[in-house]
Amino acid sequence: MSVADFQGNLRIKLNTAERYAGGAGVRSPKELVSEMMTAPGPWMDAAIVVAFENRFEFVAEDHPDPTGRLKILQEQGGLAIGLAGVKPTQHTDSTFFARVFPEYEGQAWAHRYMDTLRKIALHHAIK
Repeated sequence: MSVADFQGNLRIKLNTAERYAGGAGVRSPKELVSEMMTAPGPWMDAAIVVAFENRFEFVAEDHPDPTGRLKILQEQGGLAIGLAGVKPTQHTDSTFFARVFPEYEGQAWAHRYMDTLRKIALHHAIK
């Protein structure tokens, strides 16, 4: 998939998700921040992954106003699709970990975008 195809597909998915944003099952920024703050125990440096048409942004757990930051990113057209963080492992200092929010578990497009984020993280880890 080309970068242009990826961006076009994300634009379609974000627009579709925005249409359903007022529906049942969509959580508020405060609820998403709460989930981030209670990320699984071994996670370090947890962040909410916010997808845009051509980039990812993050709301870090140590941000002074994570709910406010998330609201701003959503107002700019971003969609909070999951959590990312670093997990210590037995054989390395740490490894990048990302997962979609439960409301996107059945959405293949959300998993593809998280896979793209993992590839980006791996690429930067190798450098």
